[in-house]
Amino acid sequence: MMLYDHLESSLFMRVLLVSAIFLVPCLLPGQSTGTILGAVEDATGAVVPAAAVTVTNQSTSQQWNAVSDANGRFSFPRLPVGDYRLAATHDGFRQFLSEGIHLDADQSRAANIVLEVGQTSDRVTVTGAVGLVETLGATLKEVVDEKRISDLPLNGRNPLVPNPDALEEFSILTNNYSAEYGRNTGAVVNAITKSGTNQFHGALFEFVRNDAFDARNFFSLQQPKLRRNQFGGTLGGPIRIPHVYNGHDRTFFFFSYEGVRDRRANTFSSLVVPTQLERTGDFSQSARKPTDPQTKAPFPGSLIPATRFDPAAANFIKEMTCPIRRANSTAQRSGVVMAVGLQYMCHLGSSQWVTSNPVVQGRRAAE
Repeated sequence: MMLYDHLESSLFMRVLLVSAIFLVPCLLPGQSTGTILGAVEDATGAVVPAAAVTVTNQSTSQQWNAVSDANGRFSFPRLPVGDYRLAATHDGFRQFLSEGIHLDADQSRAANIVLEVGQTSDRVTVTGAVGLVETLGATLKEVVDEKRISDLPLNGRNPLVPNPDALEEFSILTNNYSAEYGRNTGAVVNAITKSGTNQFHGALFEFVRNDAFDARNFFSLQQPKLRRNQFGGTLGGPIRIPHVYNGHDRTFFFFSYEGVRDRRANTFSSLVVPTQLERTGDFSQSARKPTDPQTKAPFPGSLIPATRFDPAAANFIKEMTCPIRRANSTAQRSGVVMAVGLQYMCHLGSSQWVTSNPVVQGRRAAE
């Protein structure tokens, strides 16, 4: 019975793993890739056909193989962004090896492979075989790598989707795009998300904004409430299921999460409050005349009968007292000076309003 349970559990885990492997790639969006291409020559400059060329991703150990053609040329298109190792071998020549080749999004790197006569078991490690400057295209672009992304002064850390901690890099193509991008009048942005590697890696983050760290808004009577927490983390590595599957050099995962909690009170300005006559329903001296919502016709004499007042609105108006009327004066409160002409100064709780014909020019502290 125990053996049967073990076999059943093992079979279930294998089916689950295979399903995840085939399902997850279908859910992932396509990402921009790069290309490594070049030619194989000997020390005299003659081309070397049928040379075995291999590129290896140094983070995942994934390999791509090619054979140079009759003209010694080879190409590795659609390589994921990352660091690569380039190797080439041919009978009668020493093995060629070049490491640390970084490939950015939408980048084509030209490699100059020169094989030296000798034993195949010998190895020649070459630096600078791949040029640092792209010379294979006329596209104007800028690549923003992971460090520059983390250093960007982003308001809200929301440059792209997903969050910045999940981005490996992104490239901005500004001119002379290739045909694959069509005829775009603006820039083309290609974002590359991070991926899992043979090593587990991750990060945790939280960014805090709080009114305790801020100065009072000029138009606020008091410090507005602000509580903003932006938090999350990333985790990536090889997929491993003990006694079932080891994804080292084969299968990887990457997970990213970001949460935002934002609690704040807003400061409003340019609000409208009624004048003393308007509070009683008299709009005869107002620029805008009210209409009867039932008949769609203007009220006679621009006077709204008190019997038509909504009880809730009437109670609200009682809290809006305008006892002061000043002409060509200066009103000052809480150290804030406001030049006013013929204006009404009204008070709503602890908030201050100033209206002129009848638009408000003042400030309100939101509760």
